[in-house]
Amino acid sequence: MKTLQIIIVMMLITNLSFSQEFEDSPFGFLALPPSSFIDNYNDLNTHWLVAGEHMSWWGTIEKSKGVYNFDDNEFCTLYENGQNVVLHVRPINEIYGTSWCEACPADQKDEYPDGYLNEYANFIKALVERYDGDGVDDAPCDTPIKIKRYQFVHELEPYENSYWQNNPGEYAEIFEVIYTAMKEKCPDCKLSLAGASGQKEASEEQFGEGGFFQTVLSILQNSQTSFDDIGFDYHRWSRGEGED
Repeated sequence: MKTLQIIIVMMLITNLSFSQEFEDSPFGFLALPPSSFIDNYNDLNTHWLVAGEHMSWWGTIEKSKGVYNFDDNEFCTLYENGQNVVLHVRPINEIYGTSWCEACPADQKDEYPDGYLNEYANFIKALVERYDGDGVDDAPCDTPIKIKRYQFVHELEPYENSYWQNNPGEYAEIFEVIYTAMKEKCPDCKLSLAGASGQKEASEEQFGEGGFFQTVLSILQNSQTSFDDIGFDYHRWSRGEGED
């Protein structure tokens, strides 16, 4: 029985950023689209960003099977301006039968690439290799891109809208696929679980007995893969006056 070392990844801790000059900066934003606010980040002296799936969307990069068309401009701009990226990944690609829409009920979504796990693993390897800054097949930017942290799904939606929360076994399986592919190309890269919502109802569903995270971690702990570490990200939601 392997022990999983769970690293708590709150979004304001040190060592999340990897631009050489600012690698110890603890401050950053969830930003989309990130490069639109470069001047604001510089004014505030923040140096890392949690970037949305639009920068790593499987279907955006692989529009024809096996052909990857990377658009590096956004990343180049960020790293040239001293920003660092925590990158979300999600297996959304219509040519492989997966889809997502934010407001759709869970039963109208399908994010599991059934029969195409190897194809998704190959995509993750290509993505990580391009942005790991190791000098091999890197993005052609003036400033090297060094993305070392990834997250599988930024945040779980409320239960009725969350495909993954309704399918923790599939989530654990894809997490392992991403983790294994990522580590093959970048041994010092880190992968985090989806962010947990701070909403009371969602927290009960996610953290309770037999809840999403307990189920996922139990599956991973009994997997054949040796997990050196797993990142965890808790999202605290602010409520209005008079709300629980």
